[in-house]
Amino acid sequence: MEDAKASFQRAIKLNAKDKAPHLSLAKIYFDLGKYVYAALSFSDVIFVDPADVESRYMQGLSYFNADEWGRAAAAWEDLLHYRPDHGLIRVLLPQTYYILAVEYNRLGNPTMGRQSFKNALSINPDTGQWLPGSMAALGKYYREKRMYRQSVAAYQEVIELNPMAADAYMGMGITYWNMDEKQMARSSWERSMSIQPDNNESRGWLILFQQGS
Repeated sequence: MEDAKASFQRAIKLNAKDKAPHLSLAKIYFDLGKYVYAALSFSDVIFVDPADVESRYMQGLSYFNADEWGRAAAAWEDLLHYRPDHGLIRVLLPQTYYILAVEYNRLGNPTMGRQSFKNALSINPDTGQWLPGSMAALGKYYREKRMYRQSVAAYQEVIELNPMAADAYMGMGITYWNMDEKQMARSSWERSMSIQPDNNESRGWLILFQQGS
């Protein structure tokens, strides 16, 4: 992987106008979980080929995975100028704006929060398509920030919107595990498995729980 990355970087130095090594480098960074680097490399692809819709999508997704909500929104807004009917963006962009709205409100800026919520509705007024995904993303984000109460609340919101959301129970279980609420974690994973018996991630967490008991 490192040799491949170095080769693509050399190719870019030889000819920065060649789209292929920029794209290959971006994919490597994405697969490695280096999402900001991936987004920057996809930006280089777009500079060479502004009409590359897939790279614009991946640029936004890279920023989204890096919790760079504002940059993700900007990338996907640009994409809509090229593909206004892009189905995924009609779900992911409102999710991003709603996350921004929640964060603006939490940080004491309700004016920006209201505007972000309006932006979400302007892209897709059907909140049922994107609101559960927004709250699930916030649940993971807050857990990574060690804001466990907020994480649990976000996952509970997902479950209220969709009681059969197996992944939300799984995510909430991970949060409880990090809180050292082991029995609550187990109950969440068991509920996830009852909804989706082939959920391997929940099964893995339950095995971990049993080994630690």
